Amino acid sequence: ITFESETLKNNFHNETKIPKSRLCASYDRYVDFNNPVLQKQNFAHGDSGKYRIGLLGAVDESRRDYSDIIAALQNVSLEVRKRIEFITLGNSNGGSSNPVISELMKLVEVDTTDGWISVDEFDARGASCHLLISPLKPVMEYGTYKGSGTFGDAIYLKKKVIIPIHVDPSHEFEEIAAFYQDIGSLSALFNSLEGLINVEITDDFYNKFTSKSVFNTLK
Repeated sequence: ITFESETLKNNFHNETKIPKSRLCASYDRYVDFNNPVLQKQNFAHGDSGKYRIGLLGAVDESRRDYSDIIAALQNVSLEVRKRIEFITLGNSNGGSSNPVISELMKLVEVDTTDGWISVDEFDARGASCHLLISPLKPVMEYGTYKGSGTFGDAIYLKKKVIIPIHVDPSHEFEEIAAFYQDIGSLSALFNSLEGLINVEITDDFYNKFTSKSVFNTLK
């Protein structure tokens, strides 16, 4: 039986007592499947001088708590907000007419499409971001009992992701995660974006998520 993370695998083992020798983490995205052209290009991040933060997944209030992002942005200075731009990386469900997007646009710039985006658009838009964010709700049990594509997308794009700490309680992905636990700590992350962006992630971390490495582990 394979899982999208070691954390999911371990939780399953703890509750079923099925031996770990019969369980594996196969993940869901691999760094060597990324578009090599995008990896080699030197993106100027829109040449806007802004910190571009990719909103992962469809804009869906049943799965993600955008009110945390909005409240955290309201807690930071206007000067900080002027430096932030959000980029939708999934179905925006109406673009600028979506209530979540329209509320965000009152505080920061938002680069959004109207509806679904293609795989190539995801690659290009994702590559143009400095960071990613996914405010997953605890009630959905993502990362512990339910798989989430968040870390897979971050690994695939080789970007650090801002995410609630409950999604990765074992800190399995801490090298690429900027954790927050409440609105105050999320505001603190928005106030320190430059420092987050300049943290380098080692090749040793990414090497674990190549298709060859995962396949060898499965074997």
